[in-house]
Amino acid sequence: MWILTVGSRGRITLPKDLLKHLGVGPGDEIEFELLPDAQAALMWGKPSKITANDPGFKTTIESARKVMIKRRDALRVLAK
Repeated sequence: MWILTVGSRGRITLPKDLLKHLGVGPGDEIEFELLPDAQAALMWGKPSKITANDPGFKTTIESARKVMIKRRDALRVLAK
């Protein structure tokens, strides 16, 4: 567990061993999800690379296609 101190400008510095553990490097973005009771969850994970040769590729694409068809109107609005 790491305990971090907030500086006078509202910033924190993540220790090198934490960054190494997460696999985070310069320019990477880390997401924080706000939770109830003044808590937050750090969300990090490098995107996985899926290729057409991977097992489950066809299923993943079909699932994505179904979601896009179901949410077509919302996606059109977001694309504007």
